[in-house]
Amino acid sequence: MKWVKVDNGDIRPGDIVRWEQGYWIKRGSKKFGKAVLVGMRITTMEVKEVSADGWVSGEVLSCEVGVSKVHRREVEKLKAGEPVKRAYKTLIKGKGERLEWPDESSRAVLVSRFLGEREHERWMAMATDEG
Repeated sequence: MKWVKVDNGDIRPGDIVRWEQGYWIKRGSKKFGKAVLVGMRITTMEVKEVSADGWVSGEVLSCEVGVSKVHRREVEKLKAGEPVKRAYKTLIKGKGERLEWPDESSRAVLVSRFLGEREHERWMAMATDEG
């Protein structure tokens, strides 16, 4: 199993994708409370649908949680089989990776702008703030 970095909108249904994302809670009053980072979690999902406006939805395969940074609080773990929907740019920010297919040449035809689907061109060209 080899993981490849996700870039330029090359996510398609059937891909296995993983990324790292923070788990935040709000502390204090409703009006003046601050968001506090509890910890990080690495989520792996199977992509079911990729929308034209940059949303990736699928099903959680696994979720690994890190050490909590907040006393008496644990990082909430996502359950396997739970539906999840994330913006494509969230996957980029979270150092997103996808699992290579056994036959990458057949996948390349699907991802190709010229041979595969053209509906994702708009958000494939979207600028991401990777800086």
